[in-house]
Amino acid sequence: METPKKAQKMKEIRVGLIGCGAVAPTHLYSYKKIPGATVEAVCDLDEGKASAMASRFGIPHVARNVAELVQNPELDLIDICTDHASHSPIAVAALNAGKNVVCEKCLSNSLEGLDAMLAARRRHPELLFAGIFQHRHERANRLLKRLMEEGKFGRMLNASVHMVCQRPNSYYQDYWHGKWNGEGGSFLITQIIHFIDLTNYFLGNPQSVMAQCNNLMHQGVIETEDNTGVLVRYPDGVLATFCGSSASVIDKGFRCNVILAGTQGHVVLSGFRPEFWKFHDIEAQKEMDALMESFQEEPAPDPAKPHYGGGHPEQLADVVAAIREHRDPYVTVEKAAVTARLILNCYQSAKTGNWIELPQP
Repeated sequence: METPKKAQKMKEIRVGLIGCGAVAPTHLYSYKKIPGATVEAVCDLDEGKASAMASRFGIPHVARNVAELVQNPELDLIDICTDHASHSPIAVAALNAGKNVVCEKCLSNSLEGLDAMLAARRRHPELLFAGIFQHRHERANRLLKRLMEEGKFGRMLNASVHMVCQRPNSYYQDYWHGKWNGEGGSFLITQIIHFIDLTNYFLGNPQSVMAQCNNLMHQGVIETEDNTGVLVRYPDGVLATFCGSSASVIDKGFRCNVILAGTQGHVVLSGFRPEFWKFHDIEAQKEMDALMESFQEEPAPDPAKPHYGGGHPEQLADVVAAIREHRDPYVTVEKAAVTARLILNCYQSAKTGNWIELPQP
């Protein structure tokens, strides 16, 4: 009689988190939901803020600086939650130190920084490098993606996104928001970016872009935009429009409508929730009906930030599993870079008034 094999012990993934600002608690709450993932250390430019975060979440170590954290031999994964301008140098340093990396959006505030991150990734193909776009992990979006891949939308015709929110002057009173050399933009790169990424997720790699950006209500406060309109060409002649503002009367969270129009399927999302769907294919219609009949939005990990949605635990769990399984994560840095490059080229188009052709894989 064979002796039963002992269950293989799960590899512990030890995390170091850099940046203890607004999104950090969402990541830290998420790791608490992931078996075998432990945040061992945090770091921030403000050591007092890092110490407070460590105390709040029971994290044993506070690193004095980024170099100390990325060189820590006990860590498997570096989680970057800092300002946009620092994403690239931190990610490159972490990869060069032999660490797996997950980085919040937007990957970089410049095309040069983005290219440096991707070059470091190519130098270290043995390491995982993921970009945060948590809404790709939500159930309704995954179903819509599959239905599109199965041809249930027929030929895609167009898509449109309209988003509004309000960011008061006080939102921009730190050292990086609303500055070209810090945030790298404003409304496009920080607010509507998630909906632009979802459109890329559904439609594929964007081919070219024309954008207009202006500052209507934050003159003298920000260098960047609070109002924008974008037109993007996708494969097979599909067009998408993105329009919105961070100067709206909407002062709690945001309002957003997304329309996906095809010859055989039509879906309207309010925020990240489908509110109307129509498919010629009966089975597709039934599948959407069944999903929405029992649909419950995943609760946000951080109750103070409900507008981040509930996708972070799923995405970070996938990152942890991918490290253990020596595979790519669902949202690789290359996929996240497509959205970052589109956003950054929107600003180039707005400056020149020209269409910009985007590189294709």
